[in-house]
Amino acid sequence: MNINYVKKYSNALGRDMEYKTYGDKGHPVLVFPSQNGRFYDYQDFDMVGVLSSFIDRGFIRLICVDSIDGETWSDMQGDHHRRIALHEQWFHYIIDELIPELRHHPEETFIVTGCSMGGFHAANFFFRRPDLFDTLLALSGLYYAGYFFSNYRDPLLSVT
Repeated sequence: MNINYVKKYSNALGRDMEYKTYGDKGHPVLVFPSQNGRFYDYQDFDMVGVLSSFIDRGFIRLICVDSIDGETWSDMQGDHHRRIALHEQWFHYIIDELIPELRHHPEETFIVTGCSMGGFHAANFFFRRPDLFDTLLALSGLYYAGYFFSNYRDPLLSVT
């Protein structure tokens, strides 16, 4: 299996971001980690091993990305507007920087998946950008922004 680790500067976030890919052929699968997780969690929890036969046969290739949940959704005491604005920057990092870098051709679409907060992120990306994602597998997510932003209203929480 071809495994590739990347650490690259993100203009959207103004910092280095990390991700790891598994396989180089097949339908791309964008994987979000669980709440406050890291890009290597999918491998550490042996999900890459479970999927290795599909990766090795060229059916799928995994792209495991980093989150910034600790600074956004999980920073319950932080300034609400700063948190959601930073989440939007992360969204644009994934959409405008990472996906164009990973696409094999301009029309290629992605499967998107995650568990827990990763499931929320997967659903959020899928429903906001159905032109980029063709399949959603979201497990055990909490799909209510009010849990993290109690009694807070901001136009960024309803961005389409």
